[in-house]
Amino acid sequence: MKKCTKCGVKKHLSDFHKDCHQKDGMNPRCKSCICIAKGLHYKANSDVKCTRARDYYAANADKVKEYKRRYRQDHADEIRAYDRKRYADDPKKRKASAAAMAALDKGLITKGPCECCGTTEKVEGHHDDYDKPISVRWFCRSCHKLLHSRLNRDTKENEL
Repeated sequence: MKKCTKCGVKKHLSDFHKDCHQKDGMNPRCKSCICIAKGLHYKANSDVKCTRARDYYAANADKVKEYKRRYRQDHADEIRAYDRKRYADDPKKRKASAAAMAALDKGLITKGPCECCGTTEKVEGHHDDYDKPISVRWFCRSCHKLLHSRLNRDTKENEL
């Protein structure tokens, strides 16, 4: 048993990360406190982190693209299996996506600029409600990924 220096609760050693710089070999803060601190740090610094990532990509676009291409090539079977499972787990999502694509092909809806940054390149559709397949919001790939990471983070926070 060890007492967390942050929350003050005595917990089992498995609730602490290893830390070779400490006398007992364990981090003084429990995993829960570290997780909360990391979440708060990310919220406070997410703009800086995104800017750094964007700058790195701009400076090393060819290197990053080659790495991603090689990764997809080396892990093609795993990626394919993941995609199959994801679509099998959420048939509403698949149907909404197909309906939106059909509506786009028929001219019932048109792609607009990204709602966040305003770009018109590589714009993707986002459904807030899969029961309304033609109600689509448009985002560029990077803003769409950012939106989903925020939605996933908010969902996880609500579960706690």
